[in-house]
Amino acid sequence: MSPHDILEASHLFERITLQPLSVGYYPKYKILVEFNRDKDEDKRLFNAKDRVFVKIRSAIQYKTDEKDRLHLKVNYDRLYRSVVKRLNTASNDEDVPPETRKFRWIMFLHEDYLHFTWHSLIVHMRGNGSTEEEILELKKEIESVEVENNEERSYYEKLLERLIREVGNRLEYNRKGENVFFQAYQVLISLLHNIPSEFFHDYLIEIAISDEELDAISELLKTLDSEYLKKDFPDFLKRILSVDFYPFSSGEEAYLDLFATLYQGVTFDTEHDKKTLLILLDEPDRFMHPEWCRLFFSAFKQFLERISGGYRDYQIVFTTHSPFLISDLPNSHVITLKKNPHSGNCMVIRDSLQTQTFASNIHTVLADNFFLDSTMGELAIQSINHVIKRLSSRRSLKEKERQRIVALIEQIGEPIVQAQLIEMYNAKVPQDREERRRMLLEQQRKIQLELQSLEHGEDV
Repeated sequence: MSPHDILEASHLFERITLQPLSVGYYPKYKILVEFNRDKDEDKRLFNAKDRVFVKIRSAIQYKTDEKDRLHLKVNYDRLYRSVVKRLNTASNDEDVPPETRKFRWIMFLHEDYLHFTWHSLIVHMRGNGSTEEEILELKKEIESVEVENNEERSYYEKLLERLIREVGNRLEYNRKGENVFFQAYQVLISLLHNIPSEFFHDYLIEIAISDEELDAISELLKTLDSEYLKKDFPDFLKRILSVDFYPFSSGEEAYLDLFATLYQGVTFDTEHDKKTLLILLDEPDRFMHPEWCRLFFSAFKQFLERISGGYRDYQIVFTTHSPFLISDLPNSHVITLKKNPHSGNCMVIRDSLQTQTFASNIHTVLADNFFLDSTMGELAIQSINHVIKRLSSRRSLKEKERQRIVALIEQIGEPIVQAQLIEMYNAKVPQDREERRRMLLEQQRKIQLELQSLEHGEDV
C-alpha cells in the first residue's frame, strides 16, 4: 500500500471526542424536553417536566477603582430604585409588571457590561504600555456622550459601541471596519428581547422546562453555544451570561450530561455520509442509581431511534463494572479484562463469565466470581466468621457476649445462614424455653416472607 493510499484511508472516518464539560447548553435543554415527551411516565428515568428550570443570570464581574470608574450620564440601577421608592411601590419583585421587569433586567445588563468592558479595556491598555494620560483622554471622550431624547437604551448602546470597537481594534479582531464584538452583543440583546416577559425576575431569567421547546430559549442557547465552542475567533460573549439547569441530584446531572453529550455527537455536522457511527463510552453508568443502570440500554436504544439528524446504524463499545448493563447483552458480546498484578497491564480473560448474561438474573450475574467473591458485604462476612469462631471454641460465653451474638444473629437477612448460626448457638448455650421460642418465631417470620415473595413471582 502506498503512502497515498494510507492518506486516503484516513479520510474514510471522522473522530469526534466529546466530554460533558464541553457540551453546550442547547443539547441539555433539548434532551430535557425529549425526556418530558416520554408518555410512559413510569419509564422516565427522572421527571423533569415543570420541575427542572433553565436559570439565566448575568455573569459579569469587575472591580474598578473610583479614579478609573466611568461616570455615566444615566445610572439606571440608582434611577430605578429611586423611582420605586418615590412611587412607594411594593418591594416584592413579583408585584412589578412583567414588561418592567424585563426592561429593567436588560438595562442592568447594559450598565454592568459597560463597566466591565471599560475595566477590561484599561487593564489591556496599561498592560500594553498606554500612558495614564491616554486612558484619561479616552475616559473623558466616553463620558462626554450625551443622552438624547431621554433614551437611556440608545445612550448605553452608543457607549458600548464605542468601547467595544476600541477593544476590538486593540486586540486586532475587527475585520474590514466591522465591530464584530458589538455585533455579537447586539445579537445577544435581541435574543433576550424575544424571551417572554413573564420569565424575567429580579436579576434572573427562569423558565420551567416542559415537553415543548420555546423557540426564544432555543435560539439563545444555540447562539451562546456557537460563541463558546468556536475555535477561529475569541468568545465575544464570554462572561456575560451564566446558564444553569436545576435542581438535580448528582445522578440526574450525570445522566443529563451523558445524553446531552451523545446528542451533540450524533447531530454533529459532518462532511461524511451518516451511515454508521461507532460510539465509545467509558463507564456510562457511573453515578447512576441501580434502577437507572437497569433501564439504561432501553432508554439509549429509544434515544438513538428517535433522534433526528442521526445515523443509519450504530455500534456501541463501552466499559463497565456493572452487571446491570451486561444483563442486556449476550455472552458473546462481553469481553472481560483483568489487571495483571505484576505488570499493571490489563489482559483479556477468555471464558471468564461462567453464566449466560442475556436476560440473566442480576443476582446470578453478581454471584459469578468475575464480579464478586461473595454477594455479602465484607464487614458482614467478618462479623459472621467471628461469631462462628466463638461458637466453635471450647471457651464459654459470658452473658454480655451471648447478648451481642444473639442480637447479630437476629439481624441476619439470609435465612439459611441465620438458621445455621441458631443451631450452633443452641448447641453452645443451654437456653430457657422463652428465648428459644423467640428465636424460632423470628426465623419463622423470615421464612414466611420469603415464601410470600416466591408465590408472587418476586426475586429473593
